[in-house]
Amino acid sequence: MSLNVQTSHFNMDKSFIFRCPLCNSIPDSEKDDFLNEVRFTIKNYEKGEWIMSQGEELVALNILIEGEVKTVMTDENGDFMHIETIKAPLPIASGFLFTDNKKTPVSVITKRKSRIISIPKENVFKLMKKHDAFMLAILSSISNKLQFLSEKIRLTSLKTIRAKLAYYLLRESNGEQEFQLKTAKQDIALQFGVSRQALSNVMKELHDEHIIDMDKRKIKITNRQALQTMFSKLHPMKKAILNSILLMTMISATTMAQNKFSKEAFVSQNGDTLLYRQLQPKSIDTSTKYPLVLFLHGAGERGNDNQAQLQHGANMFTNPVNQDKYPTFALFPQCPTNSFWAPINSEGAKDESFFPYNDPMPATLQAVKELLDTFIDNNPIDPNRIYIMGLSMGGMGTFDMVCRYPQLFAAAIPICGGINIKRLQEIETSTSFRIFHGDADAVVPVTFSRNAYSTLKAKGADVQYIELAGVNHDSWTPAFNRDDFMEWLFKQSK
Repeated sequence: MSLNVQTSHFNMDKSFIFRCPLCNSIPDSEKDDFLNEVRFTIKNYEKGEWIMSQGEELVALNILIEGEVKTVMTDENGDFMHIETIKAPLPIASGFLFTDNKKTPVSVITKRKSRIISIPKENVFKLMKKHDAFMLAILSSISNKLQFLSEKIRLTSLKTIRAKLAYYLLRESNGEQEFQLKTAKQDIALQFGVSRQALSNVMKELHDEHIIDMDKRKIKITNRQALQTMFSKLHPMKKAILNSILLMTMISATTMAQNKFSKEAFVSQNGDTLLYRQLQPKSIDTSTKYPLVLFLHGAGERGNDNQAQLQHGANMFTNPVNQDKYPTFALFPQCPTNSFWAPINSEGAKDESFFPYNDPMPATLQAVKELLDTFIDNNPIDPNRIYIMGLSMGGMGTFDMVCRYPQLFAAAIPICGGINIKRLQEIETSTSFRIFHGDADAVVPVTFSRNAYSTLKAKGADVQYIELAGVNHDSWTPAFNRDDFMEWLFKQSK
C-alpha cells in the first residue's frame, strides 16, 4: 500500500472540508470556529487499495474528499455482495460510528486514486455538541442511508432478472393494475446490473406468459400473484446481510434520534406512570401555533426503557430538512410490556372477532389521552392540526383513538393495523385517513386494512389506502420512505 498521511495543523487551509454535505450547511458565522476546532488526518490511497475491512473498529469519521470507492460485504463462506459506489465528497459508513460495537459491516476499496480525511470520534462528538448544523447533517445522512440500503439491498438480494423485475413492477404499480413506467428500460437495466437486451427478453417472457401486458412504457399487470411469488424468497446469505446492515443502521439512527427527543414521564389520574419522549420545534415563536403528532409504536417496542419506541419513525422528525420544513411537536409514548394500545382478543382468530366491539378504553391508552389533553393545554398547539399515527399494535390504537374521539384529529395514519368495522360504521368524523398495509403481511391480515378502507369509503370519509405489493409485516419502512409521507400529513387541517 502506497499510503501517506498528513495531520491537520492550525495554519493549514482546511476550508475544503465545507465541500462535504456534512459540513456545507454550517452557517458562515460558525465556520471559523469549526475550522479551529476540527482535527483530522489526510490519507492518500492508490486504485484497488483497502481503506477499511469488514469488522474493523471505527474510531473516526471518514470523509472521501477526492476519488471513488466501493463498499462490499462477505459472509463466513466468502460469498461476496457489492453494496454501493461512493464518489467524493461524501462520508463513508458514517452511521456505524455510533453503533454499540463500533464496527463496520462493510469493506471499503478504492476504485481509483482517492484521498480521505479522518476526524477522530471524540472530535466528532465535540463538533456535534457545538454546531447544530453539523449534527443535523449527520442525522440526515444516516436517515438517507437507511432508506437507500432498505431499497438497494432488497433489490440486489433477488437472484434473477425475473425476481428483480417482479419486485420493481409491483413497487412502481403502487397497487394499481395499469401504470406508466417512469424510467427508461436502459436505466432500469443499469439498476439491475444487466443488459438492456436481457431485461427486454424477460419482459417479453412475462408478456408471453400473460403476467403483464406492455405498450411501450404502459404496463398492465394481469397476474399479480405470479409476480409476488417470483421474489418472495431471498437468498439466505443475502437475507442475513440485509438484516445485519439494516439493523446496525437503524440502531445508529435511533441513537441519534434520542439526542433530540427529551425523556419525560406522565402520571395519570389513576396514578399510572406513562413514559414518553417529546420533540419540539427547533425554535418556537410565541405568536405561532404548531402541529402536534402522536405516534403509537408496535408491540415489539413495549417496555420501560423509554427508548425502544423511537426505533421506528422518530428519525423522520429529527431529519434536519423535515425539522425546517415541518416544525412540529411530537409525542412518542411507550406502552408497558404486558399492555396494549387497543382492546383485542389476543387468543382469538385473526378475523373480525379479533377486535371487540364495545370494550372499555385500555388504561394505557387512557393515560395517553390525558397526556395529550394536558400537552395541548400547556403548549402552543394548533387544534386544527393534531395528527395520530401508529404501526401494527399502534395502527390498531390509531383506529381506536379516532373511533373514541372522532373530531379530535385532522389526520390519522394507521399502518398494518385494524379495527372492528362496526365501530367505524357508527362514527362521524372529519379526520383524513391514509392507511398502509403490505399484501403479504403474515402477522396482521391485510384484510383488516382493506375492510377499514371500504367501510370508510362507503361512509364518504376522506380516506386513502396504499397496499404495498409483496411486503410482509414491515410495511412502515416503505411507508415512511415515501417522498410524500410528511408532505401529506402536514397538509391536513380540520
